[in-house]
Parts: sequence; structure tokens; C-alpha cells
Amino acid sequence: MNGNATNVSYALSPTSESALVQNPTNGNGAVSSRDPVSRATVDVVNNILTCYVNPAVGACGVVGNLFNIIIFLVQKRSQPVNSLLLVLALVDTCYLVLANAEVVACVMRRYDVIAARNFTILTFPHVIWIFIALSRVSSMLTVVIAVERCVVVMMPLKAKMIVTPFTIRVTTAVACALPVVGHVPLFLRNEIEWRFNDRLNVSLAYLKLTPFALSNARFLNLYKNLVLNVLFRYVTMCVISVCTGVTIAQLKRYSRWRLSSVTSQADRATISERDARVSVTMSQRR
Repeated sequence: MNGNATNVSYALSPTSESALVQNPTNGNGAVSSRDPVSRATVDVVNNILTCYVNPAVGACGVVGNLFNIIIFLVQKRSQPVNSLLLVLALVDTCYLVLANAEVVACVMRRYDVIAARNFTILTFPHVIWIFIALSRVSSMLTVVIAVERCVVVMMPLKAKMIVTPFTIRVTTAVACALPVVGHVPLFLRNEIEWRFNDRLNVSLAYLKLTPFALSNARFLNLYKNLVLNVLFRYVTMCVISVCTGVTIAQLKRYSRWRLSSVTSQADRATISERDARVSVTMSQRR
């Protein structure tokens, strides 16, 4: 994107930064010949996914998270980690709602295409980065959960001294604040410019880069790719994978020790089945 105001199609979903890039077109407005899929086909598929498929999947996720929130509110005092799981459910709910913010434009488009287009462009620069920040918050909270489970399994005698309500609150606050603060510079990249369209006799909104983004373009690209992506995507993935793997290995070690001390074949089968379910559950959390 350059410094000039850039038109963004109202049909674009606000859940992808790549939506800011326009498809090349020929003189008739269709996708250029090097793309075997026509622009009309792309628009139809995008409309189906954005206005129907994504909201349906998102609604199921929201309902599931609401049930989780209710359960954690009822059991909030039973375990310190429940407060962490409650925050994670709230963050994921907001994430799913923002992921389907384009549904509003889908409804508006049936009555006023221009209003729907302006709505998308006005909300896009805010929704996209809040959406990304929430996804990073969710990853950080998952890291805290994985580390907490690893500590409990690896150091069962010291776990109650380490995993306390205070430490859970502090780590949860840090996990939520760090991604949000880290993404603040990206909130400052875009601004809205209004232009009057003589042919349509209406004012249209356009996205453009801010002076801050233009003067710090190289820094922002490096910051996004080398700091934010590495820290909140790859590092979190590695920590979650390592902690989960260590936890599963230790649980299997405990299982072998318990089996060695049990003589009854029925008891051995019960222990093996229970440990297998625990291992599958832990691996799915990755």
C-alpha cells in the first residue's frame, strides 16, 4: 500500500490483512487472464463464506464458550486455574464475534451497498488489529495453562505454593496486556479519508496510511514480522508443545510406576485406560 488513499472493496472480510490488496483486473473489471477464476466467482464464494458459513461456525463457538463461562463462574472458587480458563473463554468469545463483524455489512448490503462499503472500511483498520491482538492473547493464555499443568505434574509437592490465586491473576494480566500493548503501533498504521464521488453523488470512505506509518514503514514491517510474529506465534507454539510433551511423558512415567505396584489385572487395565484418556486430552490441547 502506498501513501495515496486506497479503495477497499466492501465485500472483503475484515479477518485478513491480505484483504487490503486488490486483485488485478483488466479493462472490463474481471480478474486478469493469469487468474483462472473470475472475479464474479471469487465474490460469490467470498460472500457465501463471509455471510453464511463463518457466522454459523462462529455462533457454535460462541455458544460453547458461553457454556464454559457459566460453568467457570459457578466453580470459580474450586481451583485457581478456573479464573484463567474463564478469561480464555471470554477472549475467545470476543475473538469469534470480531471474526464475524462483516455480517453487519452483509445485512446492510441488502439495503444500501454504499453504506455497507463505508461501514466495512470504517471498521476494518480497527477490527483487524483487535482481532489479531485477541488471537495473540488467546495464545499467551494457552501458554500459561500449559506451563501451569506442567508445573503441577512435574512438581506436585510444590505446586500449591507456586500455582496460587495471586500468581494466576498476575500471569493472566501479563498474558492479556503484553499482546495488546505490543500491537499498539499497528493500530496507528491506517486512517480514513473521505472523498465525494460525483457520479454516485455520495461521500465514500477510503483507507490510507498515516504519516507515522509512512515515515516508519521499514521499522513497522520488521517489528511485525520479527518481533510480533516470532514472539506471539512461534515462541508460544514451541512453549506449548514442549510443556505438553513433558507433561505427557511424566504422566506416562507415573503410569508405569503405578502399574508396577498393582498386582490385579483389572486394576492395571483401569489405570491404563485412565492414563490413555489423560494423554489424549493433553495432546489435543496443543
